[in-house]
Amino acid sequence: MRNSDITKNIQLLYTEEVMNKLSLEVTKELASADKPALLGELSQLINKAQNAGLSKSDNVTAFKPRSILGNPVLNSFESVELLAAAGKSLNSWFSSPIAFIEFGFTMDIRKILGSETDIELYLSVISGKSDLMRSSLSEYAGKSVKIQVTDIDVVLLEAELYVDEQSKSAEGSGILTSANEVSVNGKLKLEILVNK
Repeated sequence: MRNSDITKNIQLLYTEEVMNKLSLEVTKELASADKPALLGELSQLINKAQNAGLSKSDNVTAFKPRSILGNPVLNSFESVELLAAAGKSLNSWFSSPIAFIEFGFTMDIRKILGSETDIELYLSVISGKSDLMRSSLSEYAGKSVKIQVTDIDVVLLEAELYVDEQSKSAEGSGILTSANEVSVNGKLKLEILVNK
């Protein structure tokens, strides 16, 4: 008697049956398709793509999109410059909410008790600027996004935020990436990253 894995054999038979059904379905679709209409639509799309090409110019230089940690930056919000009272070490640069006035929101960062690097992050609307915040974050409404906060290209924190459906608040959690190692003394940026 020969030992064989019955479950594995059943799965192989099922997979083969599904693949045969798909193959037959594709063959039937191709046989019944209106090929001239399909080819005409395809050529229209190709022509449209070729005509929409970017115009060539000798005085314009193309730059690669900026990327950090292998992820291209989708959007960047610049903050106020930190003042001397904001603190010189990474432990205190976020002790007060940070205002992104041009975009209508403040960022509140809170360390999780008992951890050196884990944080909770909240974006809330500045009084009277709800329309500005909504327009700044509307394309991310109802979505989770990866963000990072940088100071002169040094990543200070990374987090994942959920932006509410009305784009009036966002909250999430993350980590301080350079705890106790960095002097913060520039203009902070909150950057939304594109996932690969």
